[in-house]
Amino acid sequence: MGGSQGAQSINNAIQNAVQKLVEDYNIQVIHQTGKKNFDEYIQKLEQISPNYSNNPNYIVRPYFDNMPEILSASDLAISRAGSMSISEFNISGLPSILIPYPYAAADHQRFNAKSMEKQSAAIFLEDSECNAENLIRIITELFANPQKLEQMKKKNLQIAKPEATDNLVKILKQTALRQ
Repeated sequence: MGGSQGAQSINNAIQNAVQKLVEDYNIQVIHQTGKKNFDEYIQKLEQISPNYSNNPNYIVRPYFDNMPEILSASDLAISRAGSMSISEFNISGLPSILIPYPYAAADHQRFNAKSMEKQSAAIFLEDSECNAENLIRIITELFANPQKLEQMKKKNLQIAKPEATDNLVKILKQTALRQ
């Protein structure tokens, strides 16, 4: 997923990798293209892999409204490295391959992705290196190493801050009462 807007590099890589992932490695792929990219994505997919958008092991949509359900059904996420996506992976204990948007303000997505990788909760992949070959290699290496996936899951859960909003509200209320 590339967020609600989608991510062209991730879409292109998945488009060229999905058939191999599904058929050669028996991996179900759930893919959010982004609303503005969906129609064009499906047209290109049909050229590369005719009727593949109807494959039951490839679920492709412009956007998912039920993200908690999607995340709980997943073993691995491939995503941009925005703070909301990462917080969802943390709270879900979901290992990820993070591909930061290269033009994000102050390069914050790169910082996020590198921080997650440093904590062994994710794999960092440059946008310029996001292609079918690299994704297939990383995905299959991770699935061949269930101990690493489990370690990444545990690290995400350790990093998660489920009480963050409540804690922030308490701090604001305390500060307001002191004035």
